[in-house]
Amino acid sequence: MVMGSPITVVFCCRKCTAAYQASQARRSDRLSRIVGSFKCNVCSTEVYSWDGDYDYRDWKAIEL
Repeated sequence: MVMGSPITVVFCCRKCTAAYQASQARRSDRLSRIVGSFKCNVCSTEVYSWDGDYDYRDWKAIEL
């Protein structure tokens, strides 16, 4: 179960500088860890990976 309101976070690809935003939400159930990753749509480089109490959803490209 996700608790609290999601926070919008921005990430940039280290290789091609494409920008993305995602919603970050903290899990209320601390017994299960959330694991995931997201790759750049432009160059396929891993933009971000996570393992812990937070989940990142609704990834989308943005223009800065």
